[in-house]
Amino acid sequence: MTRIASWRTLVLPEVRDAISDDVARIIDSGLLRGGPQTRRLEERLGADWNRHAVAVGSGMDALELILEDLDLVDRRVLVPANCFVAIPGLVARLGGIPVPVPVDAVRFAPLIDPDMVIGRAVVIWIHHGGMVAEHAETAICALRARGCLVIEDCAYLLPGPSPSSGPGAWGDVTIMSFAPTKPICGSGGGAVLARRERLAQHIAARRSHSGQEHRWAVGDSIYRFRGMSEIEAVIAYHQWDQRELLRACLQCVAETYQQALPPAVVMPGRTPQASQSRYAVHLPHPMPDLRERLARHGVASTVMFDRPWFDYPALAVRQGVEGWVGVRDLLVRTLFLPFHPSLSAADCMTVADALKNCLLAEDLER
Repeated sequence: MTRIASWRTLVLPEVRDAISDDVARIIDSGLLRGGPQTRRLEERLGADWNRHAVAVGSGMDALELILEDLDLVDRRVLVPANCFVAIPGLVARLGGIPVPVPVDAVRFAPLIDPDMVIGRAVVIWIHHGGMVAEHAETAICALRARGCLVIEDCAYLLPGPSPSSGPGAWGDVTIMSFAPTKPICGSGGGAVLARRERLAQHIAARRSHSGQEHRWAVGDSIYRFRGMSEIEAVIAYHQWDQRELLRACLQCVAETYQQALPPAVVMPGRTPQASQSRYAVHLPHPMPDLRERLARHGVASTVMFDRPWFDYPALAVRQGVEGWVGVRDLLVRTLFLPFHPSLSAADCMTVADALKNCLLAEDLER
């Protein structure tokens, strides 16, 4: 049976040719790190976002380098309850206090009342799956006005032709990822997009663990290389260049799903957005074996997270169970369907039919 993957990278033939030519030049030069391809990517991202861009090794490297530049000890860092557990884990390792915040059920965005935020809090605002909440810009601007430092996580966002005026440009600093499962995908790498040149300079200076003896001499410590290779920079540059095509392809996939999926799994108000790189359905009730059953139909799927990050022992915090019932229910009822530019209309129908086959008759009647 043909397996429909949850994500598959699209690289156009002309893009493959351009990447091959650039990689050949890299090999000929012998300069595999810190060369002209990395600078080219930084210049392009900086110009498009109107920010100071620094290429780094991954999205997590980007977040780590940003947090290292802040005085995090005993500082509150607001983190969405539905996020990659390594994010609050990193905050805790650097001395900060990760504080879970609830999210809205439609776009999975943080729900934060700026007037209730105390002190110099840091906020990690994640655009989950590239979805952008209607309240995002207003909330981020209000948080900044209250003195919060807002980090926008745009790892799954597909920016439009003018990213400097949209999501990712509202906070103080933005992180991107070019990992193989991200929409602007390659073999790895990431980027920091900073409003302040000083922050960008600090991050660029700390990417390498080589030649940092002067930092160790004053009590600092840097253990590993957190920069980007020249080959990673080439792939990211060309993938960034073709993002409009990726957006158009994914919009076609989303529209087909909208027409084919049963109403029982459609969250009211969750209409497709051009920036999204994941397609979520809302199950009528928890179905722990659904992914396995879909796989038997040849359809791969993923979940967001199976529990809030504070449920893990290493990050356990005192939270009243009754206060997080909604988040837990949202997580166990959210499923991500295959969503990539290579999907055909027939593939989408196969996915929809497989999902219908796995649902109970009473679910389909809802």
